[in-house]
Amino acid sequence: MPQQNKVDTSSLCAIFQAELVLIKEMVQISLAQEKSVVAGDITLLQALINKLKECHLKGRMLELERMKISRKLAQSFRLQPTCTLMVLINSLPVEQRQPVLQLRLELLEAERELKQSEERNRIFLDAAICCTQFHINTLTSAALHSPAYGSNLTRIANPAFYLDNKV
Repeated sequence: MPQQNKVDTSSLCAIFQAELVLIKEMVQISLAQEKSVVAGDITLLQALINKLKECHLKGRMLELERMKISRKLAQSFRLQPTCTLMVLINSLPVEQRQPVLQLRLELLEAERELKQSEERNRIFLDAAICCTQFHINTLTSAALHSPAYGSNLTRIANPAFYLDNKV
């Protein structure tokens, strides 16, 4: 049975809000990555990847802090320190549940949006890699095979290569 004493959830809400801001920033970076991949701007893409790495590090730090706060709250309710967030939220007094639940829902929505954007980026990058691989294979094949036309077979030392525009 949940304890009905008022508990300080402000630190948990603050961590959730910081995570929410960070995830929204990561969504914006991911959208910018989409545009840089489509535009072929590798320099910008690399800068965005580095920025995203920094965000992931901040996210890990926030996650560790959230776990510490959650364990402290769980102990105050005499729950296992590793209980799920929903168990912890359901142990809160009714009037304190709503803000925490609202932030949790916003976090889940932002994470869903981030995953969708990252999946689109993965698809774009896969397509770019396939296109690049196709062009490399085509150029390599053209360079390694003797030309079917336009070459002087008597002058092997200085062959002429012609690419057909249908390649």
